[in-house]
Parts: sequence; structure tokens; C-alpha cells
Amino acid sequence: MATVINLVRLKTCTVALVGESGSGKSTVIQLLQRFYNPNSGCITLDGTELHKFQLKWLRLQMVWLAKNPLLFNDTIRANIAYGKDGDATEAEILLLPRLANAHNFISGLYEVCLRYIIHLFRHR
Repeated sequence: MATVINLVRLKTCTVALVGESGSGKSTVIQLLQRFYNPNSGCITLDGTELHKFQLKWLRLQMVWLAKNPLLFNDTIRANIAYGKDGDATEAEILLLPRLANAHNFISGLYEVCLRYIIHLFRHR
């Protein structure tokens, strides 16, 4: 017998998948974002089959929060812009850390790095 999952969402609400490790949250998200196709049956969104939606649009409708933070080996700017496929405006890149309450931390990195570089030059 196939597993049936029915998620109902009101248009003005946000849905979060929360559960124990191994409960299937990642699998559901991977199916919804079309990283995988279901073995049987179909997935619909407001009555429209999922594969009919533009992939980029579909993935922009969802957010995945990892248990552990993930940063790419790149600049802070590139890491922030990654959420918009590298296409974030400068205004967005300046605003997003404030919205995420990360602005003070990011601003402090410059000062820490500068102190470290000065320390290296003084002690060589």
C-alpha cells in the first residue's frame, strides 16, 4: 500500500515540517522541490501537478533550515546572494543580515580580521 501524505495550507499561512530525525522531513522537501520523483502517484500543488511548475519558481517558494549552519568557501556576499541564485541586489545583501540578526556579527568579522593581520605583521 502506498503512503499518502496530504498537506493542506491556507494561502496566508506558512507551513513548517517538524519531526524527529528519520521521520521523512527531508524526503518530503526533496520531493516537493523535485530533486526526486515519486515512485507512484503524483504530487499536486493547488490541484496542479508539481512537474508543471517552473523549477526555479517552485524552489523559491520553500526554505530549508539545516540543523547545522552551512557556509560555502566563498565571500560573505556570495553566501548571502546564493539564496537568490547569486542574483541578489546590493540593497538585499545589506538588508538580509539585518533581518537575520547577523549584521553585528558580520560587521565584527572585519575588525577581527584586521586585528589578526596587524598582529601578524608586527610579529614577523
